[in-house]
Amino acid sequence: MIATSAKKSKVAQLLRTYRQLKYFESTDESILNPAQKAFIKQVENAVSSLPEQEREIVTRRFMQDNADYVKDYEVYEALQISQPVFIKVRNRALSKLEIVLTSNKSN
Repeated sequence: MIATSAKKSKVAQLLRTYRQLKYFESTDESILNPAQKAFIKQVENAVSSLPEQEREIVTRRFMQDNADYVKDYEVYEALQISQPVFIKVRNRALSKLEIVLTSNKSN
């Protein structure tokens, strides 16, 4: 399963939304509606179900507060893996997340 640019972009946007909601949750949880809280839980459950290496890459690259500033090379160097391996594992993880996170959406 290789993630296309469109799939990667779609999942990256969902994870960006997750980060924004997590920020608001950390400042004042009462401003989130039940659907937003459910979305946070859905993303966390989906990511936690990934194999360890996939989960680590997704977490480091897309889910940290500073993820907008984290570069791919920083992640694969920190994990001591090559760039081709990083890309393969990242794309596999994003493909899995795309299936799980968009399967129940009517958008």
